[in-house]
Amino acid sequence: MTHKEGNFEIVRASAGSGKTFRLVLMYLECALQYENPRAFRRILALTFTNKAAAEMKSRILKDLENLVKGESDKMDDLCESLSLTPTQIQSRSTLLHKEMLHRYSDISVMTIDKFVNKLVKSFARDLALEQDYRIEIDSNKVLEDAVSQLLDKLGTPGNKDLTALLKSFALSLVDDDEKSAVRGPLTNLGKTLMQEKMKEVIDILSKIDAAEFKKISEELRRETKSKEDSFYSLVDDALERIGNSGIPYDCFPARGSIKKILTDLRWIKIKDPT
Repeated sequence: MTHKEGNFEIVRASAGSGKTFRLVLMYLECALQYENPRAFRRILALTFTNKAAAEMKSRILKDLENLVKGESDKMDDLCESLSLTPTQIQSRSTLLHKEMLHRYSDISVMTIDKFVNKLVKSFARDLALEQDYRIEIDSNKVLEDAVSQLLDKLGTPGNKDLTALLKSFALSLVDDDEKSAVRGPLTNLGKTLMQEKMKEVIDILSKIDAAEFKKISEELRRETKSKEDSFYSLVDDALERIGNSGIPYDCFPARGSIKKILTDLRWIKIKDPT
């Protein structure tokens, strides 16, 4: 579905519905509306991935080649939108195709991050950056810096609820027989939240303030503790009944026996799933 909002033309389409066809057509409309074959150098097309950028460049050149041969499925659409004859479209396509092949590096179809990098590089001097700077994507460093900034807020004015929440978190680690240091667990939590599938979870959590989150967390821990106590009580009762049954100890194999399973359930700490 295509509609205009002000100076913008918005294309909404699901996968496999001809979105690339429409985008390439829009690019060709922009490039062929001028007689100057170098006009394409003023067109910028942004994609999310290098693969998508390469595919779009390939599609544009392939469609131009078909227009030159008079075999393109976009000829009628271009004639209508540009108010040109097929002969005119073919003539302009011939010049544009030749120019784009000779100046392939000038075709500005690129990823968003590459465009931003080129933009920053052009203003490197104004931004006081070294001319040979490099952009590195290190999610671990970003997480470490984010955790450090979070911990720096502890005990500062206006962060009473946050301080109480992290204090409660540290105490919960102690209750679970773990170290009270929160940096490692917070970093691991950040790695989990950076996964794409966690976006909806983040959206929900962002609507809950620290005080409410602490209240919900404590309620969940109480409920979990109650369920665990009930479970362990049943395990203790089962082990006691086995002990009082008079069955010799050597009747239970070291592995796979019901007694071994119950003992493991009672005394071996179960790690949280990752």
